[in-house]
Amino acid sequence: MKTLYSLYSKAFIFLMLSCATGLISSSPLQAQIYKAGALLGGNFADQRIVNGGDRLSTDMVFRPHLGVAAMIPLMDVVSIQAALIYSGQGHKISGNRLFVNYLQLQLLGMYFYSLNTSLQLFGAFGPSLNLGVSGNRKFNGSKESIDFGEDIKRMEIALIVGGGIQLALMGKPLQAGLFYNLGMTNIAASAGNNYYNRFLFLRFTWFFLANSM
Repeated sequence: MKTLYSLYSKAFIFLMLSCATGLISSSPLQAQIYKAGALLGGNFADQRIVNGGDRLSTDMVFRPHLGVAAMIPLMDVVSIQAALIYSGQGHKISGNRLFVNYLQLQLLGMYFYSLNTSLQLFGAFGPSLNLGVSGNRKFNGSKESIDFGEDIKRMEIALIVGGGIQLALMGKPLQAGLFYNLGMTNIAASAGNNYYNRFLFLRFTWFFLANSM
């Protein structure tokens, strides 16, 4: 099983690098159109947990969300945004807590509506392919590492939906948005249990490698 997850991990990393390289070097896209930058935010992380048919009541944990992003306009109001993100997720329940850290590859379609020359509204929707890289849990005061494959599954697919505003910071596009991560994959390793990562997150993305707005 660990060999299988190792293969998954290598394939995931290869896919991420291939996508990033393809976005940057794609010949039909002109360099002056391409935008790249960094993102920073936070996850109001929580999980939907059903054990043996019983829905458990969990509490949110605030976890970090940071990475890099590239945006390529397809037309005046439509763009594709790809992002590679380190995303902290998890939950709290009855004084215990679970932290799981993921590498996420998000590919979002974005629609922009201009309010004026320097301010736009946007909506976003698209898939996210997530790879668990580390994690730990604290139960009854004892802390231990997560065993992927035994405790939870390593791979996950989610849908991302959200919106926000885009304005200019030092002449470069700055996005501030609120998004929802809808986990589509049951990450519970045990049969009969259901764990889904479902939560809101706030994100700021600054495309400092871009033409002026």
